[in-house]
Amino acid sequence: MVTEENRVVNGLWIGTELSVIEELTLHSFVHYGHQFHLWTYNELTTKIPEGVTIMDANEIIPEKDVFRYKNSNQFGHGKGSVAGFSDIFRYKLLFEKGGWWVDMDVTCLKPFITEKPYYFRAHHELKVVGNVMKCPKHSPLMNQCYEIAKASVTDQNQDWHLPIQILNEQITLLKLDEYTVSNESPPDQWHVVCRWFFTTKPLPESFVFVHWLNEVWRNKNVASFGVLTTSAYGRLLIKYKLIVDSSSRLDKLLARLRFMLLFLLKSRF
Repeated sequence: MVTEENRVVNGLWIGTELSVIEELTLHSFVHYGHQFHLWTYNELTTKIPEGVTIMDANEIIPEKDVFRYKNSNQFGHGKGSVAGFSDIFRYKLLFEKGGWWVDMDVTCLKPFITEKPYYFRAHHELKVVGNVMKCPKHSPLMNQCYEIAKASVTDQNQDWHLPIQILNEQITLLKLDEYTVSNESPPDQWHVVCRWFFTTKPLPESFVFVHWLNEVWRNKNVASFGVLTTSAYGRLLIKYKLIVDSSSRLDKLLARLRFMLLFLLKSRF
Protein backbone atom coordinates (compact mmCIF):
# COMPACT_ATOMS: atom_id res chain seq x y z
CA MET A 1 0.00 0.00 0.00
CA VAL A 2 1.29 3.46 -0.91
CA THR A 3 2.07 5.66 2.09
CA GLU A 4 1.45 9.42 2.09
CA GLU A 5 5.19 10.03 1.91
CA ASN A 6 5.34 8.09 -1.36
CA ARG A 7 1.95 8.95 -2.82
CA VAL A 8 2.83 11.89 -5.10
CA VAL A 9 4.87 11.21 -8.23
CA ASN A 10 6.00 14.11 -10.43
CA GLY A 11 6.66 14.30 -14.15
CA LEU A 12 7.09 17.00 -16.82
CA TRP A 13 5.58 17.22 -20.28
CA ILE A 14 6.36 19.97 -22.79
CA GLY A 15 3.77 20.11 -25.56
CA THR A 16 0.02 19.85 -25.98
CA GLU A 17 -0.47 16.16 -26.76
CA LEU A 18 0.71 12.96 -25.09
CA SER A 19 1.64 9.88 -27.06
CA VAL A 20 0.49 6.46 -25.90
CA ILE A 21 3.73 5.83 -23.99
CA GLU A 22 3.16 8.92 -21.80
CA GLU A 23 -0.48 7.96 -21.31
CA LEU A 24 0.77 4.56 -20.15
CA THR A 25 2.95 6.30 -17.56
CA LEU A 26 -0.01 8.19 -16.11
CA HIS A 27 -2.40 5.23 -16.09
CA SER A 28 0.12 2.86 -14.54
CA PHE A 29 1.04 5.08 -11.60
CA VAL A 30 -2.58 5.94 -10.85
CA HIS A 31 -3.47 2.23 -11.03
CA TYR A 32 -0.99 1.44 -8.27
CA GLY A 33 -2.31 4.10 -5.90
CA HIS A 34 -0.15 7.11 -6.71
CA GLN A 35 -1.26 10.69 -7.23
CA PHE A 36 0.51 11.90 -10.37
CA HIS A 37 1.43 15.59 -10.63
CA LEU A 38 1.96 16.34 -14.31
CA TRP A 39 3.82 19.62 -14.73
CA THR A 40 3.21 21.34 -18.05
CA TYR A 41 3.34 24.73 -19.74
CA ASN A 42 0.47 24.01 -22.14
CA GLU A 43 -3.16 23.00 -22.06
CA LEU A 44 -3.25 19.34 -23.02
CA THR A 45 -5.52 17.99 -25.75
CA THR A 46 -5.09 14.41 -24.50
CA LYS A 47 -7.65 13.07 -22.04
CA ILE A 48 -6.04 12.73 -18.63
CA PRO A 49 -7.04 9.88 -16.28
CA GLU A 50 -8.49 10.51 -12.83
CA GLY A 51 -5.75 10.66 -10.24
CA VAL A 52 -3.59 12.97 -12.35
CA THR A 53 -3.30 16.63 -11.34
CA ILE A 54 -2.16 19.15 -13.94
CA MET A 55 0.41 21.52 -12.42
CA ASP A 56 1.71 24.82 -13.80
CA ALA A 57 5.38 24.32 -14.65
CA ASN A 58 5.89 28.10 -14.55
CA GLU A 59 5.73 27.73 -10.78
CA ILE A 60 9.10 25.97 -10.95
CA ILE A 61 10.86 27.54 -13.98
CA PRO A 62 9.36 30.14 -16.38
CA GLU A 63 8.47 28.88 -19.85
CA LYS A 64 10.83 31.41 -21.43
CA ASP A 65 13.75 29.41 -20.01
CA VAL A 66 12.81 26.15 -21.76
CA PHE A 67 15.42 25.03 -24.30
CA ARG A 68 16.04 22.14 -26.68
CA TYR A 69 19.38 20.67 -27.65
CA LYS A 70 20.54 22.07 -30.99
CA ASN A 71 22.91 19.21 -31.81
CA SER A 72 23.04 15.44 -31.56
CA ASN A 73 25.00 13.88 -28.71
CA GLN A 74 27.72 11.24 -28.54
CA PHE A 75 25.11 8.49 -29.07
CA GLY A 76 23.74 10.00 -32.28
CA HIS A 77 20.44 11.20 -30.86
CA GLY A 78 19.19 14.10 -28.74
CA LYS A 79 18.86 16.91 -31.29
CA GLY A 80 15.64 18.77 -30.50
CA SER A 81 15.33 17.08 -27.11
CA VAL A 82 14.33 18.94 -23.95
CA ALA A 83 16.25 16.38 -21.84
CA GLY A 84 18.79 18.91 -20.55
CA PHE A 85 16.09 21.34 -19.50
CA SER A 86 14.12 18.48 -17.95
CA ASP A 87 17.10 17.60 -15.75
CA ILE A 88 17.39 21.18 -14.54
CA PHE A 89 13.62 21.29 -13.95
CA ARG A 90 13.56 18.12 -11.85
CA TYR A 91 16.40 19.30 -9.64
CA LYS A 92 14.59 22.55 -8.88
CA LEU A 93 11.22 20.85 -8.44
CA LEU A 94 12.59 18.25 -6.03
CA PHE A 95 14.40 20.95 -4.08
CA GLU A 96 11.20 22.99 -3.70
CA LYS A 97 8.65 20.18 -3.35
CA GLY A 98 10.50 16.96 -2.53
CA GLY A 99 9.11 13.52 -3.35
CA TRP A 100 9.29 11.29 -6.41
CA TRP A 101 10.29 12.15 -9.95
CA VAL A 102 9.86 9.93 -13.01
CA ASP A 103 10.42 10.54 -16.70
CA MET A 104 7.34 10.26 -18.88
CA ASP A 105 8.49 7.01 -20.46
CA VAL A 106 8.51 5.09 -17.17
CA THR A 107 5.78 2.50 -16.58
CA CYS A 108 4.91 1.57 -13.00
CA LEU A 109 4.63 -2.19 -12.38
CA LYS A 110 4.31 -2.10 -8.58
CA PRO A 111 3.71 0.66 -6.01
CA PHE A 112 6.71 2.87 -5.22
CA ILE A 113 7.27 2.21 -1.53
CA THR A 114 10.32 3.17 0.48
CA GLU A 115 10.70 4.58 3.97
CA LYS A 116 14.08 6.06 3.08
CA PRO A 117 14.35 9.78 2.27
CA TYR A 118 16.27 9.20 -0.98
CA TYR A 119 16.00 6.78 -3.88
CA PHE A 120 18.54 6.71 -6.70
CA ARG A 121 18.39 4.30 -9.61
CA ALA A 122 21.60 2.45 -10.43
CA HIS A 123 22.99 2.79 -13.96
CA HIS A 124 25.07 0.37 -16.04
CA GLU A 125 27.72 3.03 -16.85
CA LEU A 126 27.27 5.85 -14.35
CA LYS A 127 26.61 5.18 -10.68
CA VAL A 128 23.04 6.46 -10.89
CA VAL A 129 20.63 7.92 -13.42
CA GLY A 130 17.94 10.52 -12.76
CA ASN A 131 14.89 9.18 -14.61
CA VAL A 132 13.47 7.73 -11.38
CA MET A 133 14.43 9.51 -8.19
CA LYS A 134 13.21 10.49 -4.73
CA CYS A 135 14.56 13.31 -2.54
CA PRO A 136 13.36 15.20 0.52
CA LYS A 137 12.24 18.81 0.26
CA HIS A 138 15.01 21.43 0.47
CA SER A 139 17.80 18.88 0.23
CA PRO A 140 21.32 20.29 -0.25
CA LEU A 141 21.73 17.67 -2.98
CA MET A 142 19.01 19.06 -5.22
CA ASN A 143 20.03 22.64 -4.50
CA GLN A 144 23.59 21.94 -5.62
CA CYS A 145 22.51 19.95 -8.66
CA TYR A 146 20.17 22.72 -9.77
CA GLU A 147 22.70 25.52 -9.37
CA ILE A 148 25.48 23.63 -11.17
CA ALA A 149 23.25 22.32 -13.97
CA LYS A 150 21.64 25.71 -14.55
CA ALA A 151 25.11 27.20 -15.08
CA SER A 152 26.58 24.45 -17.25
CA VAL A 153 23.80 22.69 -19.22
CA THR A 154 22.64 24.76 -22.21
CA ASP A 155 21.12 24.21 -25.64
CA GLN A 156 24.67 23.76 -26.98
CA ASN A 157 25.46 20.77 -24.76
CA GLN A 158 26.37 17.58 -26.65
CA ASP A 159 27.27 15.45 -23.63
CA TRP A 160 24.10 13.46 -22.92
CA HIS A 161 25.46 12.40 -19.54
CA LEU A 162 26.51 15.86 -18.29
CA PRO A 163 23.39 16.63 -16.18
CA ILE A 164 23.54 13.14 -14.66
CA GLN A 165 27.27 13.39 -14.01
CA ILE A 166 26.46 16.44 -11.92
CA LEU A 167 23.95 14.37 -9.94
CA ASN A 168 26.48 11.57 -9.47
CA GLU A 169 29.23 13.91 -8.30
CA GLN A 170 26.98 15.58 -5.74
CA ILE A 171 25.66 12.25 -4.42
CA THR A 172 29.24 11.15 -3.79
CA LEU A 173 30.23 14.50 -2.31
CA LEU A 174 27.32 14.41 0.14
CA LYS A 175 27.88 10.70 0.92
CA LEU A 176 24.45 9.56 -0.24
CA ASP A 177 25.55 6.52 -2.28
CA GLU A 178 23.86 4.15 0.19
CA TYR A 179 20.47 5.13 -1.29
CA THR A 180 21.30 3.68 -4.70
CA VAL A 181 18.98 0.82 -5.69
CA SER A 182 19.54 -1.76 -8.42
CA ASN A 183 17.62 -4.71 -9.91
CA GLU A 184 14.17 -3.10 -9.69
CA SER A 185 14.10 -2.41 -13.43
CA PRO A 186 15.94 -3.40 -16.61
CA PRO A 187 19.13 -1.47 -17.39
CA ASP A 188 18.91 1.52 -19.73
CA GLN A 189 20.28 -0.49 -22.63
CA TRP A 190 18.29 -0.64 -25.85
CA HIS A 191 19.25 -4.22 -26.72
CA VAL A 192 17.73 -5.27 -23.37
CA VAL A 193 14.64 -3.07 -23.21
CA CYS A 194 13.55 -3.57 -26.82
CA ARG A 195 12.89 -7.28 -26.28
CA TRP A 196 9.71 -6.32 -24.34
CA PHE A 197 8.54 -4.39 -27.38
CA PHE A 198 9.65 -6.69 -30.20
CA THR A 199 9.10 -10.14 -28.63
CA THR A 200 6.60 -11.94 -26.37
CA LYS A 201 9.11 -12.24 -23.53
CA PRO A 202 7.37 -11.31 -20.22
CA LEU A 203 8.69 -8.71 -17.82
CA PRO A 204 10.27 -10.28 -14.71
CA GLU A 205 8.07 -10.30 -11.60
CA SER A 206 10.86 -8.59 -9.65
CA PHE A 207 10.65 -5.37 -11.69
CA VAL A 208 8.99 -2.38 -10.01
CA PHE A 209 9.06 -0.26 -13.17
CA VAL A 210 10.43 -0.18 -16.70
CA HIS A 211 12.05 2.77 -18.48
CA TRP A 212 11.29 2.55 -22.20
CA LEU A 213 14.16 4.77 -23.45
CA ASN A 214 11.89 7.15 -25.34
CA GLU A 215 14.79 9.10 -26.85
CA VAL A 216 16.06 5.95 -28.55
CA TRP A 217 12.51 5.19 -29.72
CA ARG A 218 12.33 8.65 -31.25
CA ASN A 219 15.69 8.26 -32.96
CA LYS A 220 14.76 4.82 -34.36
CA ASN A 221 11.18 5.87 -35.21
CA VAL A 222 9.87 2.90 -33.23
CA ALA A 223 6.31 4.26 -33.16
CA SER A 224 6.07 3.69 -36.91
CA PHE A 225 6.41 -0.09 -36.39
CA GLY A 226 3.03 -0.37 -34.71
CA VAL A 227 2.47 -2.48 -31.59
CA LEU A 228 2.95 -6.20 -31.09
CA THR A 229 -0.12 -6.84 -28.93
CA THR A 230 1.37 -10.02 -27.45
CA SER A 231 4.52 -8.23 -26.26
CA ALA A 232 4.88 -7.01 -22.68
CA TYR A 233 4.48 -3.43 -23.92
CA GLY A 234 1.41 -4.35 -25.97
CA ARG A 235 -0.20 -6.18 -23.05
CA LEU A 236 0.29 -3.14 -20.85
CA LEU A 237 -1.41 -0.91 -23.42
CA ILE A 238 -4.32 -3.36 -23.59
CA LYS A 239 -4.50 -3.57 -19.78
CA TYR A 240 -5.03 0.18 -19.51
CA LYS A 241 -7.39 0.28 -22.54
CA LEU A 242 -5.00 2.43 -24.55
CA ILE A 243 -5.33 0.08 -27.53
CA VAL A 244 -7.85 -2.60 -28.49
CA ASP A 245 -6.65 -5.99 -29.70
CA SER A 246 -9.04 -7.23 -32.38
CA SER A 247 -6.51 -9.18 -34.44
CA SER A 248 -7.04 -12.82 -35.40
CA ARG A 249 -4.73 -15.68 -34.40
CA LEU A 250 -3.19 -15.60 -37.88
CA ASP A 251 -2.63 -11.84 -37.65
CA LYS A 252 -0.94 -12.34 -34.27
CA LEU A 253 1.34 -15.00 -35.70
CA LEU A 254 2.32 -12.84 -38.66
CA ALA A 255 2.89 -9.89 -36.34
CA ARG A 256 5.19 -11.99 -34.15
CA LEU A 257 7.25 -12.97 -37.18
CA ARG A 258 7.45 -9.37 -38.39
CA PHE A 259 8.49 -8.07 -34.98
CA MET A 260 11.03 -10.85 -34.57
CA LEU A 261 12.65 -9.65 -37.79
CA LEU A 262 12.53 -6.07 -36.51
CA PHE A 263 14.15 -7.23 -33.27
CA LEU A 264 17.04 -8.73 -35.21
CA LEU A 265 17.41 -5.56 -37.28
CA LYS A 266 16.77 -2.88 -34.65
CA SER A 267 18.05 -4.29 -31.36
CA ARG A 268 21.45 -2.66 -31.68
CA PHE A 269 21.77 0.76 -30.06
